This record gives sequence, structure tokens and C-alpha cells, in this order.
Amino acid sequence: MTSSIQKMSYTPRILELSSLISTITQQLHDSLNAQNLPLPSFEEDVTLTLPPDPDGLRDTLLDATSELHDLLYGFRNLLSSYGSVCAFTVFLKSKVIPFLLDPPPLATVPILPNPTPHPKSKT
Repeated sequence: MTSSIQKMSYTPRILELSSLISTITQQLHDSLNAQNLPLPSFEEDVTLTLPPDPDGLRDTLLDATSELHDLLYGFRNLLSSYGSVCAFTVFLKSKVIPFLLDPPPLATVPILPNPTPHPKSKT
């Protein structure tokens, strides 16, 4: 029995990203060469001068390389690397943001007395 459902073509995300990175890198290279600007380098005497980027190609390229890095680094490694950042974000979302959005009535907030100076301090 043959199935009427045909397999949809699927391109893995790492291949999509690598193609996007290659295309945008070539466009950036061509743009820099056309304007006689130096190519990005870690050399001491090379100053990075990128032309105006109205299409956001540089940001797209940086986002794609970052996503590819994260995919290849793996989910568990990312969690361990960014664990403290994730924990802080969870803390903010669960404790701080709700407090700011819906603070308790002023009467329930304890009022601390004015601090008294230490007897040995000279003020």
C-alpha cells in the first residue's frame, strides 16, 4: 500500500545557518573590497571599519554564528555555561518583576527606624 503523503524536504538547521553565514560573509567581503576597506582581522594595525549596514546584514551574521555555536555546543553544555544567568533570570521573573508590577500596600512594608550612630564614631 502506497502512502499519499509525500516526504517533505527538510534542511537541518546547521546547514541553513552555514549557508546563511557563507552568503552574508561573501556579501560583506565584496562590500569591503569595493570600498577599499580592510577586512576584519586580529592584526594590531587593522582597524575595523564597516560600511553602513541598512539591511542589518552584520547583525544577521552575528546572530547566525551565535546560533550555530549554541547548536554545536549542545543543550546541556549551554545550561551549565549559562546556568547562573538562567537562575538569575528565573529569580527576576518569579520574585522581583511581580513585586514591581503589583507592590504590596505601603502599610505592610516595614518601616525601619533611623539608624543611630555608633557611639565611637565621630559625626
